[in-house]
Amino acid sequence: RLSDQFGQVHLTDFALDQDTRAELLLKPAPILAPDATIVVARSTNGVVEEREVATPDTLLLKGWVKGSEDSQVFLAISPLGTNGWINADGTSWLVSTAHGVEGPRTICRAPADNPDKKPISSTFECNVRRIPGQEIKTTIPSRGGMGTPRRYDVAIDTDTQYLDLFQGQEQVAIAYAMANIGAANIVFSDTNASLQISYMRLWEDEDPWPFDDTDGMLAGIQ
Repeated sequence: RLSDQFGQVHLTDFALDQDTRAELLLKPAPILAPDATIVVARSTNGVVEEREVATPDTLLLKGWVKGSEDSQVFLAISPLGTNGWINADGTSWLVSTAHGVEGPRTICRAPADNPDKKPISSTFECNVRRIPGQEIKTTIPSRGGMGTPRRYDVAIDTDTQYLDLFQGQEQVAIAYAMANIGAANIVFSDTNASLQISYMRLWEDEDPWPFDDTDGMLAGIQ
């Protein structure tokens, strides 16, 4: 709500650890398209019924640490809790709501105690397979030069298991997706392109994705 009123958020004395405090200069990082639609679907006798739901009370913030030119801050504040990161002066802190603690407390910690430990992302392998007879474009045509920011609409469909992860809490499930897309925009901010959610669908019962492999999933989407 502060961001709605003033367009910026100024957090002082933000605790990074027991001895370190930081001053955060932040601004909103909206992730929903102005006409975004979010629905919850169910299948009744083979007919898909959708009901539109309100967006969760979620605030995504981006910015920097005062006095640190190359710093980066991302915070997602939502029914899911508070999550994000702070990178400053060669050190990174993960920000997360403390579980088992009353009130909206936030904890900060270094992402790895062992400096030689590789990040989880380094072991990621893409399992998407080529569909026979289809060409995969490896370049995206630009609608402008690097001086013209590009914004792309994203439609997100999920499965029943996704909503089950959040014990059926629709607002929390939506907030999680919003936080992830918002985080991706920060990570890839140097591309001069960003994503915004224009459509999202949750499934509260049997979904149309009964596939166990990538080929089946891609065929189902087609």
